[in-house]
Amino acid sequence: MGCHLRQHKWQKLKVLFWSARWARLRQELFQNATTTLANLGGILAITSGVAATLQPMFGGGW
Repeated sequence: MGCHLRQHKWQKLKVLFWSARWARLRQELFQNATTTLANLGGILAITSGVAATLQPMFGGGW
Protein backbone atom coordinates (compact mmCIF):
# COMPACT_ATOMS: atom_id res chain seq x y z
CA MET A 1 0.00 0.00 0.00
CA GLY A 2 2.87 2.33 -0.51
CA CYS A 3 5.61 3.69 1.62
CA HIS A 4 5.58 2.91 5.32
CA LEU A 5 5.99 6.63 6.01
CA ARG A 6 2.73 7.37 4.23
CA GLN A 7 1.02 4.68 6.28
CA HIS A 8 2.49 6.15 9.44
CA LYS A 9 1.06 9.56 8.55
CA TRP A 10 -2.43 8.07 8.16
CA GLN A 11 -2.05 6.11 11.38
CA LYS A 12 -1.22 9.30 13.29
CA LEU A 13 -4.22 11.04 11.74
CA LYS A 14 -6.46 8.11 12.70
CA VAL A 15 -5.19 8.18 16.29
CA LEU A 16 -5.94 11.90 16.45
CA PHE A 17 -9.60 11.41 15.52
CA TRP A 18 -10.34 7.93 16.87
CA SER A 19 -8.76 7.85 20.29
CA ALA A 20 -10.49 6.23 23.25
CA ARG A 21 -11.19 9.64 24.75
CA TRP A 22 -13.16 10.76 21.67
CA ALA A 23 -15.01 7.45 21.59
CA ARG A 24 -16.05 7.85 25.23
CA LEU A 25 -17.12 11.47 24.61
CA ARG A 26 -19.18 10.44 21.57
CA GLN A 27 -20.77 7.64 23.58
CA GLU A 28 -21.73 10.00 26.41
CA LEU A 29 -23.02 12.81 24.18
CA PHE A 30 -25.00 10.67 21.74
CA GLN A 31 -26.51 7.93 23.89
CA ASN A 32 -29.99 8.02 22.37
CA ALA A 33 -32.19 10.24 20.21
CA THR A 34 -33.15 12.58 23.07
CA THR A 35 -29.62 13.34 24.20
CA THR A 36 -28.41 13.57 20.60
CA LEU A 37 -31.01 16.22 19.74
CA ALA A 38 -30.35 18.12 22.95
CA ASN A 39 -26.59 18.13 22.40
CA LEU A 40 -26.88 19.12 18.73
CA GLY A 41 -29.20 21.97 19.75
CA GLY A 42 -26.66 23.13 22.32
CA ILE A 43 -23.82 22.98 19.80
CA LEU A 44 -25.87 24.97 17.28
CA ALA A 45 -26.78 27.55 19.93
CA ILE A 46 -23.15 28.03 20.91
CA THR A 47 -22.09 28.29 17.26
CA SER A 48 -24.82 30.84 16.61
CA GLY A 49 -23.77 32.88 19.64
CA VAL A 50 -20.13 32.91 18.56
CA ALA A 51 -21.13 33.95 15.03
CA ALA A 52 -23.36 36.74 16.36
CA THR A 53 -20.52 37.96 18.57
CA LEU A 54 -17.96 37.95 15.77
CA GLN A 55 -20.25 39.53 13.16
CA PRO A 56 -19.74 43.17 14.30
CA MET A 57 -15.97 42.64 14.39
CA PHE A 58 -15.83 41.64 10.74
CA GLY A 59 -18.35 44.21 9.61
CA GLY A 60 -21.87 43.94 8.34
CA GLY A 61 -23.84 40.92 7.37
CA TRP A 62 -22.56 37.65 6.12
